[in-house]
Amino acid sequence: MENLILFDWLSFTSPVHSVESIIDFLGLSSLTWTQCRGHRTYQDCYKFGEINICYNSSQNEGVWVEMSGQGCREFEEYSTRTFQEIFCDIVNSVDSKYYHISRIDLAYDIFDKKILDIHKLKKETENLNFVSTFKDPVIEYGVRSKSCTIYYGSRASDIYMRCYDKKVERDREDIEYWARWEIVLKNNNAKEFLTEWFTGFPIGDLFCKLINHYLRYIVPDSNQTNISRLKTARWWERFVNCIGEIRIYTPKPTAYNIYRCEDYVYRQAGNAVAALIDVRGVDRFLRDLVLNKSPTNSKYQQIRNDCGTASDNILQYLNNRGALKVNETERNIYGIHK
Repeated sequence: MENLILFDWLSFTSPVHSVESIIDFLGLSSLTWTQCRGHRTYQDCYKFGEINICYNSSQNEGVWVEMSGQGCREFEEYSTRTFQEIFCDIVNSVDSKYYHISRIDLAYDIFDKKILDIHKLKKETENLNFVSTFKDPVIEYGVRSKSCTIYYGSRASDIYMRCYDKKVERDREDIEYWARWEIVLKNNNAKEFLTEWFTGFPIGDLFCKLINHYLRYIVPDSNQTNISRLKTARWWERFVNCIGEIRIYTPKPTAYNIYRCEDYVYRQAGNAVAALIDVRGVDRFLRDLVLNKSPTNSKYQQIRNDCGTASDNILQYLNNRGALKVNETERNIYGIHK
């Protein structure tokens, strides 16, 4: 698996957008949203999976968009836009008051133990073999496993980092090694990161720059009292040097399958289908569906092929019930046998 950097949290507000316009801005207008109670100072919320759009703030804070890590993956799957396009519009907006980025999480997924061994990182941290502008890292151990999470900085500050065993967290026995290094950026730090990215800095270089600014693991030397002069550990140099070569994750189109088809029909078109069946009845609905459908898209035919299903099941069902009353021309067009 390829080592990649991806966006793993996004939170921003806009005082000028309506709910409808922010959904369009995100490229998510085709989705069916669930209305629910809001969070914090917001009374109402539209929700799709782990993407939340809150509105009606008691403090007139505008519209608040928040995506968790899962929400970011859902955005990548369903949006007609990319994170790069969204962030470019935010950074280049005419008025800086249009948007306020409150949080961005960057995640570097490492599948090669030679790049970073999290167990060695833990040992060197415990031995205090590092120089950092943060307060001392905090190591939290898993309750039922030997895994741990190493936190750098305060979670209440505008920047902090953490590294942990993603393989253990996800219980992925099919993956040999998977560690994750995350950087959480808030407010101005988030904005400055995006601004630098869109002025031409590769995202891997920026990720590396942030780590180097706050943290360095060193080779201990009892003869050197000035820790800033201690040599950088070679394993750490190898790790940070590799980051600069890492690219941002670009989602590949997901192969269309029966599950994505069901998701679309039930979650997005389900209400419309149910309304037509209630009004027209099942037989009339299926008849009109057959006689009014557009030419078969190859992806739907592929689903039939994958599932070993004949393409004329609806026709045979209606014909057996005597519910498919068509003339000879329609029989020839739709291949219906007497």
